[in-house]
Amino acid sequence: MRGGRYSLTELNRLLSASYSYKILESLSDGIRASREMAASLKMNRRTLYKVLKEMKDAGLVTKKNRTYQLTVFGLFVLNMEREILNWLSH
Repeated sequence: MRGGRYSLTELNRLLSASYSYKILESLSDGIRASREMAASLKMNRRTLYKVLKEMKDAGLVTKKNRTYQLTVFGLFVLNMEREILNWLSH
């Protein structure tokens, strides 16, 4: 990341991690607490916090207190991932 912006390569690396889609999907219903996400995703909290920080830095999520939600960009990325997965399944 340079100057507060993620390059396409860095964003692709972040999104290609197996848990990234699960995290974005878990936020698709709205604001979620990090502890709740860790429990429902069966994910180590330290790993989750690291990924959420990267997603926040990339502009995919916002954080308020200990809760997270998708940004408009994060929702766009999630919808694109859904479209790609749908297309690949046909």
